[in-house]
Amino acid sequence: DGGGRHRRGLRGGSEGVSPEDPGAARHPGGPHGREGAGVRPGGARAGGRGAGGGGRAGHGPGPDGGARRALFLLSFYSYNTLSVLSAQHGSSSWPSVYLVTSDHSVVILSAASRTLTDVHCRHRLAHPITMMSFCPNGRFLACFTSGSVLTVLSTSFETKVLDFDTSAGSSSPPKEMAWCGEDSVLLHWRNLGVLMVGPYGDWLRFPYPDASSLHILPERDCARILTDSSSEVLQRVPPSTASMLAMGSIDPGAMLLDAHDAFERGGAGGAAEEGARGVARTGELAGAVASCVAAAAGEGG
Repeated sequence: DGGGRHRRGLRGGSEGVSPEDPGAARHPGGPHGREGAGVRPGGARAGGRGAGGGGRAGHGPGPDGGARRALFLLSFYSYNTLSVLSAQHGSSSWPSVYLVTSDHSVVILSAASRTLTDVHCRHRLAHPITMMSFCPNGRFLACFTSGSVLTVLSTSFETKVLDFDTSAGSSSPPKEMAWCGEDSVLLHWRNLGVLMVGPYGDWLRFPYPDASSLHILPERDCARILTDSSSEVLQRVPPSTASMLAMGSIDPGAMLLDAHDAFERGGAGGAAEEGARGVARTGELAGAVASCVAAAAGEGG
C-alpha cells in the first residue's frame, strides 16, 4: 500500500474455524477463593491494614487518602480479572478500574469518588468473564467468558452489542484478546491463529502456522501482529473503501471510480464521460469525490 504495511481486511466470514485442539481443557470461571480474601487473583490475601505503612485506610490528607480508601474497599472483594478505563473516557480526571469478582459480577472502582459500584451484570452473561478489554474510544467492553463466548457490551453494561460463540474452534480461552480499531475484536489461539470478529458477527481467521511466537499490539485504528519473523498491520476495511470496491456497487464514489477507469483505458469521451456526467446529474458529484478521497486516504494510511 506504499507505506510498507501489509493490510488484511474484514469483508465477511468465509473460512471455517475448525477444531484443532480437541484435547484442550475448558477453563471454567467460578469462585477463586473465599469472599473477603483480598484483591489478588485466586483469592490470595492482599496483606495488612490499609495502605502505605500500615496507616488507617481512608485517613490522612493529600491524594493518598483516595488510594487508601480504595484499597480498604477492595479488601472485601476477590477478583478474577480486571481492565482499566482511561481517564480520558471517564467523567473525571481519574481512571476507573473494572474488576470481575469471584461471585461472577463486575464492580467499578472510581478513584475520584472513592466508591465501588456493582453493575449487576449476571443476568446479561450466561457464564463468568475470564478476559476483558476496552475499545479505544472507551464506549465498548469486550468480554470473553468461560463458555467460550465473546460478548461486547457498552461500558455502562446497559446494552449488549454482540454474542459470538467460539466453541466450534476451541474450548480453551484465547491467549490474547485485543481490539482492532474501534469496531472489531481479535482473538489469538496458538493452534488456530488470529480470529477477527466484526460488529455484526462477520469474521475472518488468519492462520500463522509457521510462527513460534505471536503477539497482538493494538493501535488506535488497527492492530499490529508481531511474530518471530514478521510484522503485519491488521485493519478492518474502511466503509468508504468497501462501498466503492464491492461488486455491483452503485455508490456514487464507485460510479465515479468506474468512469475514471474507463478514462484510463480509452481516453476522454464515451463511457468515461457518460459515467462522470451520470454522477453529476444525480447531484452527488461532490459526495463521490469526497468518498474517493477518503478511500485513497485509507489505502495510503
